[in-house]
Amino acid sequence: MQIEAIEFSDFRNFHVLSFAAAPSLNVLTGSNAQGKTNLLEGLAVLLVGRSFRGVKAADFPRWNSTQPAVLAGTLRRGEATRSLRRVIQPREDGIWTVTGEGCPWARAIAFGWQDEISPAKLLTAFARRNRNVSVKGGLIGGRSFTAAEIGRVAELPPREQLLATLAGGIQAPMAKTLGTIQAPLRELAGLAQALLDKKQSAA
Repeated sequence: MQIEAIEFSDFRNFHVLSFAAAPSLNVLTGSNAQGKTNLLEGLAVLLVGRSFRGVKAADFPRWNSTQPAVLAGTLRRGEATRSLRRVIQPREDGIWTVTGEGCPWARAIAFGWQDEISPAKLLTAFARRNRNVSVKGGLIGGRSFTAAEIGRVAELPPREQLLATLAGGIQAPMAKTLGTIQAPLRELAGLAQALLDKKQSAA
């Protein structure tokens, strides 16, 4: 699946945003609080109708805007293309809603660096909150994992906790071995001190 183009209006910090994606790798760069995450969030809302931040629809429109927030885009898969459009606006009862249809064959790839557990946890939790999203599988250390295996990875403790447990497991036998070595030395030192005390008493 390729994202050909997206257009946002009155969404988050964007009054108007128009972005045509390159057919290969696209890199978003910029200072903090300039809208990089907002762009990704808008793409998520466009595709699945919800944010990965877990916020309400009322948080999407641009501050002080009197217009509905509109998200539109075009996706391509092979020769097939699909146009998407979402409108975020209040209903008559004042509750903000996201209307419009997503794309059933939309796919996304999440990357993690030096930590396989955190992405698995985040994706699994997001899929549980969003019925339109499912985890298809993963790739860790060059090995492919099924969706069920990714679910089991997500149940593991955080990476830092695993490393601490591993370090503790290594240190415990070492401490036991050191104690075993030190015990005869303490006994030998005690015997030597007793002999010295006996000689001093005899003198």
